Amino acid sequence: MSRRAAPGLKAFARRIGRRRKRRPLCCQRRSPFAGATAHRVRRARAPGLGGSMTFSSVKSAAALALWLTAAPLMAQEATDAATANADTVIATVNGAAVTLGDLIAVRGDLPAQYQQLPDQALYDGIRQQLTDQTLLKQAAEAAGLDADPQVARAVAIQRQGLLAEFYMRREVEARITDDALRATYDARVTAAAPIPEVRASHILVAEEEKARDLRAQIDAGADFADLAIEHGTDGTKTQGGDLGYFTREMMVPEFSDAAFAMEVGAVSQPVKSQFGWHLIKLTDKRDQPRPTFEDSRAELEQALGSEIVQQVMTELRDGATVETPEDRPGLGAIRNDALIGR
Repeated sequence: MSRRAAPGLKAFARRIGRRRKRRPLCCQRRSPFAGATAHRVRRARAPGLGGSMTFSSVKSAAALALWLTAAPLMAQEATDAATANADTVIATVNGAAVTLGDLIAVRGDLPAQYQQLPDQALYDGIRQQLTDQTLLKQAAEAAGLDADPQVARAVAIQRQGLLAEFYMRREVEARITDDALRATYDARVTAAAPIPEVRASHILVAEEEKARDLRAQIDAGADFADLAIEHGTDGTKTQGGDLGYFTREMMVPEFSDAAFAMEVGAVSQPVKSQFGWHLIKLTDKRDQPRPTFEDSRAELEQALGSEIVQQVMTELRDGATVETPEDRPGLGAIRNDALIGR
């Protein structure tokens, strides 16, 4: 029924062609921990001691013991970090060296979730992968596969793809400067027209008659938030029906049209939507705050990077001689794997 409001530059998604995800209108925005209370620290009797000690002091003692145990390993890691280089040998496979540089290259291309693993787990896992690959490579060479035309073609295609990827990556990194980012920020954010947004509360019920009865109670002096808590049927009831700030396109048209036409402090007549009947109370109107440059940096880099990729390709195409016959030679044979020995 509504779209999820996103922080920072995402709030200007419409202006730069980004699509927002939708979220339920009735979703609850409060933290699930909003009602949590602090737990008192229980005290535990320490066996064999005359007094008592808190759990926090027990944890402190355990942490100290763990630090004393780990200190030699930490010292070794610090020494390794100071003396290691890309040619440091981490394994040998039938006399062939596997290096730290190889491991770091593989680690750098892992998905983000694997980057969160402990260093030792990453090290051991990647080293095992590299040693296994080296064994397989040696076996393939012993079998003469390195001279196989099919293998040579696959290797050449892989090499072409890697060279293209590294070239583009370096071009993007070189062209994303602070000046370029600030120019993008000015064009996409500073110069963008203000985006109106409102803040509203609502009471959602299933029947029009119920909505009209609640409207009459409000006219008679009943508190809107109290009625939302008592009669609302969505997750916002625990917040007195508060929906927070939203832009027009974030809600279904019936709801937005009513909310944006209201004056601050007014309560609507019942509004029908696909979700039921709403009473809407408008609590504020404003222009959406613009994200700062620093808050927008990550998204600016992504947007500018996409533009640079297109620029690089345009420059290369314009400076090259590329011939693509219109009759598409070989079109009828593109599924004939036997042509390349498969």
